[in-house]
Amino acid sequence: MFDPRGVLTVRLSLPTNRYPHLVDVTRFYEALLPRVQALPGVSAAAVAQILPLSGAAWSINFTVVGRAFSKEEIPDAQYRIVSPMYLRVMRIPLLAGREFNESDTDRTRLVCYVNETLAKRYWPHGGALGAHLMLDDNNTGPREAEIVGVIHDVKDRGPETTASFDVYVPMRQTHESHVVWIQDNQYWVLRTDIDPLALADNFREQLRVVDSEVAASNVRSMDQYLALTFAPRRFNLQLLSIFALAALALALAGIYGVISYSVSQRTYEIGIRLSVGAQRRNIMQMVMTDGMKAVFVGLAIGIVGVFALTKELSSLMFAVSPSDPVTLLEVTSLFCAVSLTAIYVPARRAANMVLRTH
Repeated sequence: MFDPRGVLTVRLSLPTNRYPHLVDVTRFYEALLPRVQALPGVSAAAVAQILPLSGAAWSINFTVVGRAFSKEEIPDAQYRIVSPMYLRVMRIPLLAGREFNESDTDRTRLVCYVNETLAKRYWPHGGALGAHLMLDDNNTGPREAEIVGVIHDVKDRGPETTASFDVYVPMRQTHESHVVWIQDNQYWVLRTDIDPLALADNFREQLRVVDSEVAASNVRSMDQYLALTFAPRRFNLQLLSIFALAALALALAGIYGVISYSVSQRTYEIGIRLSVGAQRRNIMQMVMTDGMKAVFVGLAIGIVGVFALTKELSSLMFAVSPSDPVTLLEVTSLFCAVSLTAIYVPARRAANMVLRTH
């Protein structure tokens, strides 16, 4: 859960020969941050190595201090490096605890956020704050980190995925062996109350003042970034919509054809019903009832198919389940309305046949 509106994103790539160590990357961050925060309209600025819904994954193993885990039981979590103010920029709710601050450095004890899913799994009755994790986030051995915040789940790996275990650590506490993650993948995010893209040139100008050799790319608003992220899914859904409309048209034509043929084959039956006193409304009711019976059988088979294919369909959907009752009701109602239209025409023709017989 986060709010993409009013956020500018910029990816920076720092030359490794100029910023080889964490202290060098931190020096660059400390030089650029106040300049960016001073830009007109900027309310907060932060850094992250991975943006939400990017699909990028970096997982680490972790254990809970004081609890025994067998080798097969050791869990893993998505690992995120962020600077202070990141939660405020992205408007990710802090459910408990405190935010990172500038005093969380490589000289202080390691701290972390965990997401709601991880906290509920290992502390279902609360108590995650102040607990300690052993994070295997480097090449020399696990580091002990204190949980100082529990935050809302954010689906970094994609909207169709289930919530994972997520662990966030402060940028200044990145292990030296993984500084590369914040050298080449340093995403700056700026929260603003104006058009985010209006800040792009000002950001580049301040970047050139700090270091003209640092490359800036992927300068986009968060809304544009998400539009690109969802583009393949949107294209697939557009194709499915076209096929669905074609299928609906074929269904309309098929129902009309079958009912029309059925009426033509029942001409003598209709005449007999007339002779025993059938009225126009009786004939229309008979034809439409028989037609809708077949429609309801088809709808039942379709609904069963939807539930059977839920897993496959869920990869194309976001924030709605393929078996969502409201969606199923709307689609079923639409198909019933289309079917009634297709059946009404031959039913009316059958009724008119009665009039001609009179």
